[in-house]
Amino acid sequence: MITLADEARYFHNSFFSQPLDPAVIDRYIAANRLCIPQVDGYGATIIDRIVSGRLDLEAIELVFRLRRPDNLLTKKIQILFYLLEVRSAYYQRFINNEANFPLALRSLAGSALSAGMKFVKGRYLVWKYDLV
Repeated sequence: MITLADEARYFHNSFFSQPLDPAVIDRYIAANRLCIPQVDGYGATIIDRIVSGRLDLEAIELVFRLRRPDNLLTKKIQILFYLLEVRSAYYQRFINNEANFPLALRSLAGSALSAGMKFVKGRYLVWKYDLV
């Protein structure tokens, strides 16, 4: 069984390359217990399958979010991001201070293409690992 600490580490490592502060792990655990006090067995199994299989979290979450915006995986990722976005080490990941329109357009186009590819990969992973 995957613990909330394992979950926090895997979720963090799926999006960020820097080390995760143990204080964030503690807060992630507390926030999950407060915001999601009851996790049904099926939801826990899905999260366990994703974390233990080291599956592409971003791709799967995109598919889940488009199907049902209030799903368990999205809630857990939102909790982690809420905890990280206020930390100075993550400032540049969440806030853009540069006004560069051409770079913004390129970034937007690249993100749209990446999202399309993530969606296709996510659909495949959801099907292959029976995450529905």
